[in-house]
Amino acid sequence: MKNCLFFLKSFTLALLMLLSFNKANATHFMGGDITYVCIGPNQYSVIAKLYQDCGSSATLPSTLNVNVTSSNCGYNGIVQLSNLRIIRFEMKQNIF
Repeated sequence: MKNCLFFLKSFTLALLMLLSFNKANATHFMGGDITYVCIGPNQYSVIAKLYQDCGSSATLPSTLNVNVTSSNCGYNGIVQLSNLRIIRFEMKQNIF
């Protein structure tokens, strides 16, 4: 009987919590890619692509911090990427 009562209370609480929220918003990015190419000794070209939903209110950063780790060289640090460019494109294909 105690287990049944506990389950009923837990289920009722979970149901009330789910029904009390009517709208949720997120201001983050959907995903991203980071690629790099070695262009010389200890020099790299880094490309970071951030993907965002068209209706999102997230703002793109002016700089991007990247953790760099090399087990071969024993380097561990943070590199700040600047010179970020925003390239927008529209998807013309209807999915639905």
